[in-house]
Amino acid sequence: MYSIFFSMKFISETTQAFLAGLLEGDGYLGPVQLKLRLQDKDIVEYVAYLLETHILTIPPQRRNNKVLYETSLGRQLERETLYMDLYRWFGDRRRSQIRDTFWGYPKIFFDQPVKIELEQLPQIGEQPSAYTPSAEEWAYFSGYFLAEGWISFDCRNKQLQSYNRPSLHLSSTDQDVIAYCAKLTATSYRKVGRMTAKNKRVFVLKITNFEKLQDIFKNILPFISVSARHTTKVGKAIQEINKRIEAQRTSSRQKNIRLNLQKELETFEPKNAPNVDWEELASIFQEHKFLYFVDVPGIYGIAKNVRLQIKSQDFQIVEKVAQVFGNKVKVSQRAKKTNQLIYTTQLEKKKYVFWILKNVAPFLSGDSLVQVEKALNFFKSDKLTAVVKYPESSSEGKDGHDQTPDSSL
Repeated sequence: MYSIFFSMKFISETTQAFLAGLLEGDGYLGPVQLKLRLQDKDIVEYVAYLLETHILTIPPQRRNNKVLYETSLGRQLERETLYMDLYRWFGDRRRSQIRDTFWGYPKIFFDQPVKIELEQLPQIGEQPSAYTPSAEEWAYFSGYFLAEGWISFDCRNKQLQSYNRPSLHLSSTDQDVIAYCAKLTATSYRKVGRMTAKNKRVFVLKITNFEKLQDIFKNILPFISVSARHTTKVGKAIQEINKRIEAQRTSSRQKNIRLNLQKELETFEPKNAPNVDWEELASIFQEHKFLYFVDVPGIYGIAKNVRLQIKSQDFQIVEKVAQVFGNKVKVSQRAKKTNQLIYTTQLEKKKYVFWILKNVAPFLSGDSLVQVEKALNFFKSDKLTAVVKYPESSSEGKDGHDQTPDSSL
């Protein structure tokens, strides 16, 4: 269905809905003129093209203000026809303004079904049912988003996730319009505590669900393409969502890797394993600090691991442990007081560390047992293969420098 606006262009139902959403948010529907004033010149140019009107540039009134662009329609027959064609899309406040414009007309003149009636829409805090908007409804939402919406990005967990979390916001003093947008997006809205300068309540719709945002952006992108600024913002949000999808895929792969590794840990038995006296090894562990959590730098970030390490001036003790570890004995340093050599041996291979800890645990007690139980729980948790990404401003650890134990379990 198409409407003819006298000497103006033919405007489709979908474009009418888009125009209604835009005017709902930022329009002036007066008895003499219809006006739209925005900082986005390209949006105003598009509306001026539709209405066949001119554009006025309004210089900043103050230093921090921006240049505004305005277009207005004063031709009475065309303006009044446009009002009536858009009437069913408007909320209660805008419909009232239009009725005031047609003062003296009989009520039956406005007796047509309307889209926005608060009584038939979700109330504050109510979760709307699932809903599939039509193309015209997406067009209306798009226009309203250009007027009253914005997108924000949560960057607080940058070290823990590879993407910034986008959110879409709508804010208005018109509860019925926000409720209608809540219906279209199947998202609840709320009332904020603050009031406007004119002592009006403010209602806010915030959409953070990734699946909903994907659907919204896909459907509004064709309509908001008239605005370069908003198109860029939505494009960035889509990129962040795609990063999140890739992160989920990576996480799924990491989970499979972790589960396979944990299965291998439980069944691992070294080939040609030494005949270990676990009770004797436990007695050595009881007398020495032997277990550490260490940070292991890698290509993509820092991972946690468990290191077994013994230091002692008694070479024979360290040699016994080294035989179990399958490693050599090294000279670590000299004791400050006695100037005697301190020997050390260590092990970080996950399978071997887990194998040793699970076998020595039954012979440990006290703090040593607590340390080993924490380590075994680490091997069984999702932290086993977790990686914390490097801060963007730092490359520390990427060069593979020697890792120093950051905490003892």
